[in-house]
Amino acid sequence: LHKNYKISSFSYVYPLFYPLPQDLYLSDEEGNKTSYSFPSVQGEEFHSLRDYQPQDPLKIIAWKPSAKKGKLLSKSFERLKRGSIKILIDNIESNIDSTSIKEFDQLLRFVHSLLIPSFSLNIPVIISDLSGKEDSTPKDLETLRKYLAEIELLEDKDKKKVILSKDYDVIFSIDYSYWKERIKSNRLVSVEFHKRDHESSKFFVYTPKEDPQEFLSRFLILIQG
Repeated sequence: LHKNYKISSFSYVYPLFYPLPQDLYLSDEEGNKTSYSFPSVQGEEFHSLRDYQPQDPLKIIAWKPSAKKGKLLSKSFERLKRGSIKILIDNIESNIDSTSIKEFDQLLRFVHSLLIPSFSLNIPVIISDLSGKEDSTPKDLETLRKYLAEIELLEDKDKKKVILSKDYDVIFSIDYSYWKERIKSNRLVSVEFHKRDHESSKFFVYTPKEDPQEFLSRFLILIQG
């Protein structure tokens, strides 16, 4: 466009995304829904049972436990505060080849998929990467997609030790071997198309053998606890 029409123009290619299930939630011992996949939404969540008080509304009486105990019990709720989602995208790779480029593209699809609900739930998103740039705080889905279209996989033969300045909710990386000794949480999402050994029971490592939709669902279910 610039050559033919003397204007500056860019075309952004957004990563694809996978729709997340809308019915993921935690339940109490009675089978009642207590929270959804993203528990940072402002509201109230079931916490425990207590003795019934005369001023309690009927809708909070726990009927089954009351029948077992032989007395009326009420559900006790605690207030939830809206927080933010802090993620780190590891965009440094010691050797960039065609496989690592495909891995990074798949990784960005997972980032895209997991962050889409945050905007409908009005949860702030903070994104960091390893390029040294300032954190990104996309205010809407379009800004997020532009960020994901612009982020690049950078090559660094001597990958420096990363000092985590924040307590990240999720770290996304195609370099599983780098993070497995540096993070004790199960909140590492990695994509692995190379033939490497990994402890899939401890980390969430996606391989071509898995269905991406099922992989994301498994990740959300397991981190809910």
